[in-house]
Amino acid sequence: MKKIKIAIARLCFQEPYSGPPVPHLLRGAIASQYPNHPIFHQHTQNGFIYRYPMIQYRWDKTDGLIFAFGSGAESLINIPFLNTSLRLGNKCFSISDVQLNLLTHTISISSRLNRYFFRSPWLPFNQTNYSRYQSLSLKEQQTERDRLAVANILSALKGLDIFIQECLYAGFVFKRSRICHYKEASLLGFQGTLLTNIDLPSGFAIGKAVSHGYGWLERPDATF
Repeated sequence: MKKIKIAIARLCFQEPYSGPPVPHLLRGAIASQYPNHPIFHQHTQNGFIYRYPMIQYRWDKTDGLIFAFGSGAESLINIPFLNTSLRLGNKCFSISDVQLNLLTHTISISSRLNRYFFRSPWLPFNQTNYSRYQSLSLKEQQTERDRLAVANILSALKGLDIFIQECLYAGFVFKRSRICHYKEASLLGFQGTLLTNIDLPSGFAIGKAVSHGYGWLERPDATF
């Protein structure tokens, strides 16, 4: 088991943003404000940093949300967001209020199954396993989704320096699929419920493109 720090910043804008959710634009706006802080955007002068993002961008109705884990939490709480102007698309929005929550969570294997729902689509595939998935029967696809859920959880935890020695179980209850857009690619995403015997914090994310708002897990009793 390991205890991690979590910081959650809700950014409220002076003029509410009324368009579709734009976590990718929020990420880009923060990156342009803090280009010399790679933890906010995963880029250095030498290129992209391949690791689980410690800072992730989400969207909730008219507000931007930033989730930060581990060392990312320390960085997030030191940013003076108030009155900062962010460009989202072709318009600038001034941050009029910031609600900051700080908490800790102990990640550990539990004796019962925990239920989470995907607040945003889960993108479990890379090019190789997507091709394999397409060739499977419906029953085999269900088994493969469960396998990918386990693999994605372990990969995310590894990025936080958490290594699980016990047996990890995960089952994905399929609700719907949809095509999601990430950078220049169109990817297959899933929405549904995750059942697992590990105690994850609400707001944790798994799969591809978590810094852009995908794979966002919530407990049924979550409050942000």
